[in-house]
Amino acid sequence: MSGSKVTGERRLFEAIDRLTEVVSDQRERGWDKNVDVRLDFERRYLDTEGAGGYTPLSPGYAAEKEAAVGFLPILQYSGRMYRSLTEEGAPDFVREEEADSLKVGTSDPKARAHHEGLGRLPVREVMKATNEEGEAQLQVFHDSYAAISHSLGFKVL
Repeated sequence: MSGSKVTGERRLFEAIDRLTEVVSDQRERGWDKNVDVRLDFERRYLDTEGAGGYTPLSPGYAAEKEAAVGFLPILQYSGRMYRSLTEEGAPDFVREEEADSLKVGTSDPKARAHHEGLGRLPVREVMKATNEEGEAQLQVFHDSYAAISHSLGFKVL
């Protein structure tokens, strides 16, 4: 009876185990690039007044706002809520990480009032995920897994 000897089996299993650890707990991989993608899309969304979809300000309030702070996009009067949605570490910025989830947002109560509409405030969504952002988030995962796989000796196609 003839047998064959496999070399490198232990290293292969160690590499597979390491890759499994990283995929099982995203904190191992790190969420920073995902946060960067979210903040970039959020800035673009708010800077374009909800991609052009916000209800315009009333003429009287628009004139009052312009006199007080000049021309700023809607929802950026003081800048505090905007910063809490677009700058990590800003007051009211929220980042919560779990093994398989990441939450990025704000605890500023004005954000919810605007997002849902409150009293005379029309609904102006302050956060909106798009297919484009979803694809960018998936690309972060792909690039990260490819780099980790390559560093463990796997050929990445």
